[in-house]
Amino acid sequence: MNRKKIITSAFSNLYTDQRIEKVCRTLHEKGYEIELIGNNWNGAEKMTRPYSFSRISLVSKSLKTAYFEFNWKLYQELKKRVDLDTILHANDLDALLPNYILAKKLNIPLIFDSHEIFSEMPAIQGKMSQKLWRYLEKSWYRTNNS
Repeated sequence: MNRKKIITSAFSNLYTDQRIEKVCRTLHEKGYEIELIGNNWNGAEKMTRPYSFSRISLVSKSLKTAYFEFNWKLYQELKKRVDLDTILHANDLDALLPNYILAKKLNIPLIFDSHEIFSEMPAIQGKMSQKLWRYLEKSWYRTNNS
């Protein structure tokens, strides 16, 4: 029997984000094949993990453009790796859209893990940014709770 594959995507720093490490390590210990995808936007420290991980290379200098670049490249990366035995795991709203699109397209499970109201985070304050993230939050909630 093949092990079920879970692809976890996160915009946060993979080296310092203990929540992602704990989730991925626990799932790995429970027998799942884990692939963690992050980025190098805020540094790419050396890491050793018992599961595979990769970082998408970003050239954006501002956080606003880095989010868009990451989501575009994440979609491309997920398309290469996902199959019908995959479970997608989006860690926070900033990694949700590409996961959501592929989960719907392929009819595969998607786990959305968020521990905060993303649109209220200080890093994305500003009228346009906040409106966009609020729209995505509301759209996601409406689509999946109706």
